[in-house]
Amino acid sequence: MEIRHHGLSSCGVGFVCNVHGERSRKIVAWGIEAVKNLTHRGAVGSDGKTGDGAGILIEIPRRYFSRKIKEMGLSLSAIDDLAVGSFFLYGNVEDRIDEILKKYGFMPIGWIDVCTNDDALGEAALITRPRIRQLLIDSGAIEKKERELKLFFARKAIEKGFGSDVCVSNISSKTILYKGLLVAPQLDRFYPDLMDEDIESSFCIFHQRFSTNTLPEWVMAQPFRVLAHNGEINTIQGNRNAMRAIETAVLGGLSEEVRGVIKPLVTDYESDSASLDRIVELLILSGFPPELAVNICIPPAWEHVHLPPDRKALLHYFSLLMTPWDGPAAVVFTDGSTIGAHLDRNGLRPLRYVLTDDGIMAAGSEVGMIDFGDRSIVKKGRLGPGDTLAIDLNTGGIRETGE
Repeated sequence: MEIRHHGLSSCGVGFVCNVHGERSRKIVAWGIEAVKNLTHRGAVGSDGKTGDGAGILIEIPRRYFSRKIKEMGLSLSAIDDLAVGSFFLYGNVEDRIDEILKKYGFMPIGWIDVCTNDDALGEAALITRPRIRQLLIDSGAIEKKERELKLFFARKAIEKGFGSDVCVSNISSKTILYKGLLVAPQLDRFYPDLMDEDIESSFCIFHQRFSTNTLPEWVMAQPFRVLAHNGEINTIQGNRNAMRAIETAVLGGLSEEVRGVIKPLVTDYESDSASLDRIVELLILSGFPPELAVNICIPPAWEHVHLPPDRKALLHYFSLLMTPWDGPAAVVFTDGSTIGAHLDRNGLRPLRYVLTDDGIMAAGSEVGMIDFGDRSIVKKGRLGPGDTLAIDLNTGGIRETGE
């Protein structure tokens, strides 16, 4: 299958959100609109359907799943206790996945065959298509602050236990992924549930992939679990080697069993973006705010740029612990409560943003990705080298680099 691109050797990436954390169907629709309008930033096969991957990351739509649970006759302690696993399956391992989750204190309540339309797939994507299933999980027995970490342990155990038979796209009590080996205009055609009025979120991260260092695969489609990336990590081999070198020290406080599950922190068999996602995720789960986790991995040029002494000291300290993941890199990221964007020290990938008078913010690779109609734009701008933008969806606070 011949894969051709449209002249831009970079991905399309961005997010749209309600800065006050208000969920709506409109946010999801805008995210899908935006990624469709970035189609020219991805590769397209000669069949017009096979691409390098496209997808969105949103909040778990609890109204939608509440309806599904009722229709399926399942029982759940409370809708806020719902966690969802999104799986690409190449083997029949569902029963054994259930057992692993039970080991970590979760109660699997039912598997769902995700509604898909194979007519939206190109030939190459159809040949390698996995079974796409969601697992509904009752996490009511786990303290809320511990759920994401324990789901992480369970996911790592699943990955280690089943290898290439399973890709855990995401398993979370906060977020859910819809992605695939698609061209962006096929996304909501392949996943018709995305047009359901009950699919709501306060944010939507979107990505249209252009593969520069790996062959197109279902498992390489973005977004990943906490971020989406436009660019390349040109230092990737050094970054992976550095993580292997400190792996024992990083995991030193954990039990031997947990260490065995988590290792390795990164592999050579994934994309550079996937490795970066794993380390940013690990930092977030360790307690770092997501915007700091991203800056630890992709720092500004603090050695050469005039910065306040306290900020320079902070970045100097973290430089002793983390080898910079140098781009070009434009990333958008979330932990489910904060959403943001960051540009690497060289600034060679575009990231522009707008804020409307009713609290809708969009950031991404290009202007004009979303038609906001007659809404007034109260602020707009672009991120420069090393800049960060972060929105606290609980408080509505918007912070820029200096803050």
